[in-house]
Amino acid sequence: MSERSRQISEAISIKFNELVYEKKRTGDDVITLSLGEAFFDFPQVSFDEIDMERGFHYTDSRGLPELRQKIVEYYNSTYSGSLCQKDNILISAGSKILVFMTMMTVLDPGDEVLAFEPAWLSYEHQATLAGAKIKFVPINFNLNDVDAFLSKKVKLVILNSPNNPAGTVYSSKEILSLVETCRHRNITVLIDEAYSDFVANDRFTSGVSIQPELDNVIVVNSLSKSMGLSGWRIGFVMANKSIIDQMLTLNQHLITCAPTVLQLYLAKYFDKIRAVTVPQAQSIELKRQEVLDRLDQANIKYAKGSSTFYILINLSDYFEDTYDLAEHLLNDHNIALVPGSAYGESTKGYLRMSIGVEPIDRIQCAIDTIKDILVKNERFF
Repeated sequence: MSERSRQISEAISIKFNELVYEKKRTGDDVITLSLGEAFFDFPQVSFDEIDMERGFHYTDSRGLPELRQKIVEYYNSTYSGSLCQKDNILISAGSKILVFMTMMTVLDPGDEVLAFEPAWLSYEHQATLAGAKIKFVPINFNLNDVDAFLSKKVKLVILNSPNNPAGTVYSSKEILSLVETCRHRNITVLIDEAYSDFVANDRFTSGVSIQPELDNVIVVNSLSKSMGLSGWRIGFVMANKSIIDQMLTLNQHLITCAPTVLQLYLAKYFDKIRAVTVPQAQSIELKRQEVLDRLDQANIKYAKGSSTFYILINLSDYFEDTYDLAEHLLNDHNIALVPGSAYGESTKGYLRMSIGVEPIDRIQCAIDTIKDILVKNERFF
């Protein structure tokens, strides 16, 4: 095996979810607070009107034109963008591969990537695969003070807004400041907006509205997340024409095209699906606040955040590393959460709780179990 591949460790969140799937197959009832998705009541629209003969075959590597147009129209109308479906967007098999293609497009071996903790766990390993090194800004660091981390080797800064797993939504002022700071240093900013629909009351700011010309900004997003279709693997990237053209070449060699039949379906029912799923996505904020209130009642701390279906529970007063706790909760209590070490060195004492799948009463059961473990462990009190 290559040295490069042996540097890559398994994705901790996926590892825990694989254990959940196995437990469920053997009949265990698992309180699943580890999945990186939300379950929606989805409109049962039929495939009967889809051209299945066309759907059986390859389509444009850039993405189905009809679907590209739908996405561009949405972004332009919602975020005051000036995107062109021919020049500024590429659709592929999920946003994950597009983050990697972005790195392959803008980075050379030895370049550095800067990301903010808590950081989505694949950023680090994708940077390694791209031959780059990654540095992290620790949790709770002020975005306006990023200058201290921008060495001459940094060529890409990644901002995940809304953030997985803290739920932080960065303001337009914060994003603009970061983009301008990086522009003056000839640094590209990748803004991962996979959870943009999970923010209510127009609090979300897209990179498209911050810099419509997409000079040094690349935006990735995911229909899989926003529409509750995680298994369909449909994502898109928006950038200036030269970046998109180069990423197209990579997509041709790595993916060819996202599944044609799924793109046809989404293009036809795009507006109908969003009319149903977006209100559900935004209503999760109310559920999130209820869970936060219950954590407060249990005297369990959590990271600041106001959106998404994630809550980053702060147990750093009790644990330096919650990995063993997460294993104990799953193996002995059938409660699945993700240890904070998946998201950075500064978040090892945290647990990620995802509330998109389970009802409140089962989430309360998990909170009670965690509290009971803390209370019974006398060395912490």
